[in-house]
Amino acid sequence: MNYWLTTHWPPRVDDDESVAGTGVWVPEGRQQAAEDMRPGDYVAVYESRSGRIENRTLPDGTTIKVPCKLGREGMICYGTADSRIRAIQDAHPEAYADGTEVWWRWYTPVSILSRTGFVPRSDLLKVLGYKPLYRLRGFGDRRSGLKKITEGQFRALVRAFHASRPIEFPENAREGADRRGGGGEGIVHLNLKNYVASNPAVALNESGLRLLRVEYQFPTNDRADIVLMDQYDRIVGVEIEPSVRHNEWAGLLQAIKYKHLLECVTRREPGDSRGVLIAHEISANIKTVCASYGIECREISRNVVDTWVTRTDTVAKPPPHEGEDRRGVRERLTAQGLLKLGTGNAAAILDEPPLVLPASVSDALAEDRNDRL
Repeated sequence: MNYWLTTHWPPRVDDDESVAGTGVWVPEGRQQAAEDMRPGDYVAVYESRSGRIENRTLPDGTTIKVPCKLGREGMICYGTADSRIRAIQDAHPEAYADGTEVWWRWYTPVSILSRTGFVPRSDLLKVLGYKPLYRLRGFGDRRSGLKKITEGQFRALVRAFHASRPIEFPENAREGADRRGGGGEGIVHLNLKNYVASNPAVALNESGLRLLRVEYQFPTNDRADIVLMDQYDRIVGVEIEPSVRHNEWAGLLQAIKYKHLLECVTRREPGDSRGVLIAHEISANIKTVCASYGIECREISRNVVDTWVTRTDTVAKPPPHEGEDRRGVRERLTAQGLLKLGTGNAAAILDEPPLVLPASVSDALAEDRNDRL
């Protein structure tokens, strides 16, 4: 594993800001500076304050001058290299208004891990051990704009990057809101939610996951089951469902919604968020749709959760409903799939698939987000 710092000019005035930092470019003749780059290497991206003005020739033969936008003069993002450096077959030298030319022939894409943060040039120079007035002109091995740095230097830059934009929630948002009303929260759903929240890194087999909120309610009254932060300080919205069959879309749609709502309320840059749908079982077609819309699917065995519940003695109980008599309790638990029909045994938990409710009831439950069957 290698660690790199690459320097970029700001985007051109006619470029989309999203292109910033999405690759490593090295001029022809200086590609040896990147010969050690491998897929998965970490890359920090520094954006200069300015860049050369391009002389661009249009299809009709006329030439226009295209300047860069004003740059931020600091580390703007970081990510991982997708491949080794390679030659771009159709690349041509760029001509600039100052009479120079550069052939940006060597390139590898960078998958951005985080854009939410910033390290000003002065702080970056301290980490790298350069003098305070250094402008990073001619930076890198062979003046390539690319330099291998130490793991310690890279991690120090990332810490400073995230410290500049910590995750904060709006003051008017609520956590742990009451779920009473409608069908309530079923035992299977509650146990699975508690299991994931108790240790998300273990439950989801992903190092660096940290719990931020449980039952986080947005100003819109939407409510995310769990909110996490990953090792790259991306916000993660989690939707819990006991199971997701081929025609059950509610969980997927909730995960999509939470992903973008959390990105907004915590002021993350576009793309610095994740949505995860978690259930004991998820149908193949729902997994396919999730992948199409950037939602991750995780299946967790019910046996694993039940074993955890037994070991930790955290058995979930159905929430009470005011004014409910014994018959009402029995009907509600049966509708939630917590009683076996005809047994009269209020402690019997269904191991079979949940009951199929009439469409009108299912629609009402979904509307209230109490479709936890």
